[in-house]
Amino acid sequence: MANWLSSVTGSLKAASDSVQKLMELREFVKHADTLGKLHVQILDAQQMAAAAFARESDMAEEIRGLKSKVTELEAWDAEKEKYELVALAPNVVAYAPKNSLGACEPSHLLCANCYNDGKKRFLQAVTQGQYFDKYRCNSCSEELPVNKGTPPESVRFTPGGRPSWMRG
Repeated sequence: MANWLSSVTGSLKAASDSVQKLMELREFVKHADTLGKLHVQILDAQQMAAAAFARESDMAEEIRGLKSKVTELEAWDAEKEKYELVALAPNVVAYAPKNSLGACEPSHLLCANCYNDGKKRFLQAVTQGQYFDKYRCNSCSEELPVNKGTPPESVRFTPGGRPSWMRG
């Protein structure tokens, strides 16, 4: 009889354990939905954090670029204080070093167009003569003709292409 009783109690114990496990499983299933929702929220938060980090990184790069631009503009403001607008001929202007620079720099001219765009671009002498000069900016291709006066009668060319002193 003891055998029978231990068999019944063993079966009841196994049934009790199974019920206990089913109850634990029911609790897990009940919380599994909540855990799944929590997991989705955590993933969404991670994605938002990654997007915020990317935006912050982009803004930091933009700030570095703007700081660099401010530094360049400040340097240009200091540089352009060294120059003044000069007339090479009527309606022909360029920028030349102020007299205060003296012998610090060789004589040169800056293109007015480029100067006003915040760039220091030198004018190159294309033609230099006693009565006519021509300058060109290699950056913006501006050409500046400078008429320095009319040659005296003795060196003027006639419509036939010969100087007056060669006419006979």
